Amino acid sequence: MAALAQATTDSNGIIVEKPEGTLYDNLYWNSEYYYSDGGYCTTGAEDGTVATIVEAANGDIYIYNPFSGFPVNSWIKGEKAGGDTINVRGYQPVYAYDYGGKTEVDSLVIFDVKETKHQDEEGNEYYSFDASRTAGQVAKFLWKDGTLTQLDDHILGISTATDSGTYTWAKVGDYHIKARKVDDPVLKLPDNLTWKNYKFLNDATNSFSDATVIKLGFDNDNNVYFNMNADINNSWIKGTIDGNKLTFKGHQYFGTDNKYHRHLFFMPGRAETTYDSYNGDEVTNYYFTDNITFDYNPQTGAFQSDSVMFLNSGDQNVYYYTMYKNMRFEPFTQVAATPTEPIIHMGPEVVKFSEDDTGFASYFIDLETPFLDVDSNYINPDSMYYRIYLDDSTNVYTFTTSDYPTLTEDMTDIPVLLHDGTIVGMYGRFHMVQFASQDLFFDTDLNSVVERVGVQMFYKGQGETRHSKIVWWNIDEQKVENGIKAPMTTAGEGHVNYYDLSGRRVENPSNGIYIMKQGNNVRKVFKH
Repeated sequence: MAALAQATTDSNGIIVEKPEGTLYDNLYWNSEYYYSDGGYCTTGAEDGTVATIVEAANGDIYIYNPFSGFPVNSWIKGEKAGGDTINVRGYQPVYAYDYGGKTEVDSLVIFDVKETKHQDEEGNEYYSFDASRTAGQVAKFLWKDGTLTQLDDHILGISTATDSGTYTWAKVGDYHIKARKVDDPVLKLPDNLTWKNYKFLNDATNSFSDATVIKLGFDNDNNVYFNMNADINNSWIKGTIDGNKLTFKGHQYFGTDNKYHRHLFFMPGRAETTYDSYNGDEVTNYYFTDNITFDYNPQTGAFQSDSVMFLNSGDQNVYYYTMYKNMRFEPFTQVAATPTEPIIHMGPEVVKFSEDDTGFASYFIDLETPFLDVDSNYINPDSMYYRIYLDDSTNVYTFTTSDYPTLTEDMTDIPVLLHDGTIVGMYGRFHMVQFASQDLFFDTDLNSVVERVGVQMFYKGQGETRHSKIVWWNIDEQKVENGIKAPMTTAGEGHVNYYDLSGRRVENPSNGIYIMKQGNNVRKVFKH
């Protein structure tokens, strides 16, 4: 057996510093895994994470963060055996934590898992999992030319040593592990592109299907360049116009995301909806395709498709950061326009669930800002903002950094596309504006200290700034004084979804204030 390479360990025997050797720091990781979920053992597949491996001078390797279901931020060692074979041995300490004032150390342990299928009384299938430690505690790999491939079916599991030599599987572990080099080039935008504004509409970027204005690049070879996600670097894809068709090929590589350490790809796809008899609801599954083709109008420059495309982690399984489907791209020209007035669905008020209830104060505004001018024409939401007034039009409210620490500067003009999840939760044209304290509107006895709160829309176009009238919410009467009456009671057809005030979907809302969306109708509800 080859001599073991040495690596620096901490007091618990864990390799926490990068070992010496040749670094492979941008590998593509793919594995299947087990993990503990609410007391049950479930399975899945991990695809497209960034793997890091060091090859020591004697041929041993070190793998960083080997468990996709649990980041330990440490290294495990693989010993060089004959040829290109690597043996990863169990009982390597990988994770330490404080438990009741005592340091507990978890280890890598090699397991085999037996899955047994069962049926309940209603005929529904489920599985149980029995784990046993692998004899010899060795998992075999092939390491060649910067590519790692597991040669057996053993599971690299994380386990707690309850007593000396006794290891209990924590139901976290990977198997069928592969790590490979990524040689795909990242698209570089050509020089001298012609940039055009487009209205972009799809029904998958948010729950309310509101259009945005984007820029598309065009070159002289009938190629179109589209940025899939402005918050991610290098997320440009290229499509080609051929007559009345515009096609984007799949497997376009974006590089890596440094926040979540994943390799990102553009992947076209399709959606397939089936009925799930177990849950009594329709389920939509997504699959990759080789390309996506849009119907293109050479006269207008508009194009559309009812297919799906993803900004995806990896290129083997659907795990998307951004998904678009039922897309329409229409040329957009910005003009001077007067924005339509906002709609206040709910403002600050005292909420009581019964006559005997002492009540509590809500101190937010449930606001809708239609992306329309007074003639019902679409306008660019990126050029829209609103102001909030207290009692009269001379008292503009300022969100200060002292009251709202998430802000980098004091703010009176609130962009309609602002979403920080703390002050403003933005759901398309719908907004939850959360104030710092109920003291702004109510005293300790829940009497109002402000009579009304107002909202006014502004729009910048063609060098002009135009505004709507102010819409007021009467705090004591709990209603809009003027402006459009909020459609609070009509529920549309369709599945009901609930969201918290930060825009996160909630499956079983209780004891709080939520946004309920049913079909095209949205309203605030109280759950208790």
